[in-house]
Amino acid sequence: AGGERVVVLAHRFWQRRFGAEPAIVGRTIVLNGISHEVLGVMRRFLGLSPR
Repeated sequence: AGGERVVVLAHRFWQRRFGAEPAIVGRTIVLNGISHEVLGVMRRFLGLSPR
């Protein structure tokens, strides 16, 4: 069983590891020795809103 391995990157990881490169989406990257296609980058986390 398998298929394409895909990933959505955390905003901070994308900034630190890939220099906030917008063209990362659609590229294949290697994480822990395994290739993944980048589907997107999450928005920057701004914290939780008080209720």
